[in-house]
Amino acid sequence: MRAHLLPVLLLPVAVCAAGQVTLRTSVEGCPSAAVLQADVDRILARPATEAGRYEVVVEDAAPGLSAWVRRAGQTTGGRRITTQTRDCRSLLGAAALHIAVALDPERAMGVHALPPPPGDPGVPGPGDPGIPGLPGPPGAAPQPGPATGLPGEAREAKPRPRRKRQPKPAAKPVAQPLEEPPIEDEPPPPPPRRRPRPEPAVVEVAEPPPPTPPRPLVTTLHVGAAGVAWLGATPSQPAFGPALDIELQLNDFSFAVEGRYLPAVEADLTGGRVAAGLVGGATALCWHLGGTSVCAATAAGYQRGEGAGFADNRTVDGLYVGVGGRARYAFALDDVWRVTVAGELLGAVARMRLLVDDEVAWETARLGGAVLFGVGARLL
Repeated sequence: MRAHLLPVLLLPVAVCAAGQVTLRTSVEGCPSAAVLQADVDRILARPATEAGRYEVVVEDAAPGLSAWVRRAGQTTGGRRITTQTRDCRSLLGAAALHIAVALDPERAMGVHALPPPPGDPGVPGPGDPGIPGLPGPPGAAPQPGPATGLPGEAREAKPRPRRKRQPKPAAKPVAQPLEEPPIEDEPPPPPPRRRPRPEPAVVEVAEPPPPTPPRPLVTTLHVGAAGVAWLGATPSQPAFGPALDIELQLNDFSFAVEGRYLPAVEADLTGGRVAAGLVGGATALCWHLGGTSVCAATAAGYQRGEGAGFADNRTVDGLYVGVGGRARYAFALDDVWRVTVAGELLGAVARMRLLVDDEVAWETARLGGAVLFGVGARLL
């Protein structure tokens, strides 16, 4: 049970009361869900109790942040908002605007604007009743703002500048009286500086990656001829003979069938001599990685052994069956011709035994092998 609870403890979740938006974040320095709900209420100029249908998930998207806005209970999809800065407050402000537009588009896109993020000198933060032109929290008195001409809006009374009069100069006995200089009005006070409205964050809609197309089926057919040096199948070691093969390959896998012939080879023993040969074939199921292939191999054939020079000469026919593995490398000369080198190791399952005078004069080895060197051509 502890293992199942660990992922839940690692993700800080801010869960609001019923009817309020839910905020999930693992990024330090992000405001609470109450601040996000207050932004939605402020944009709509009313308590947005239906905002509880939405949730916001803030994630780290270095070098910036990202926020997913989706319906509550939805685990994937939604709208993604990203920013190249680490300002989580501005990111949540953009998420609040998206929720407000989804709930009440006409009211959200009307005269109300998204409040600037807190921390700016001279600009109140969320929840403060002093943001001009935007309603404050429930129960707070509206603050006067610049006149926009909308019905029901109170105009701000500006104090009328006072005029300054300069004292009249004293009249000289002989000179004519001087004219009174004109009275100039004081310059109007500069308008209050407004902080520029932040640009909305870029919204990216996540799309699933396109499906991977299936790998096309590539079929090739090769035929070849090789020379075989076989150990363990004849009395004389090794025995040499020819081999022919045909191989069908589908992408990275292939299946080959071979025919082999080993002529009878004699060996001198105490009291006489023994000769044996083999006519058979082999199969190989291979996996290819470039020019290298690894195979499971089997070999089978008919053997005839003869004993001569003994007191009791005999001729014996037998069956040879061996199973094992093979490693091969193919070097392509061009698109058609190739050169192959292979080595295999086989264990005898069925083998021939030649008895002379009730004693074993010679028998096929339990463990044998072969080396093949050949050339092949591609037909398909």
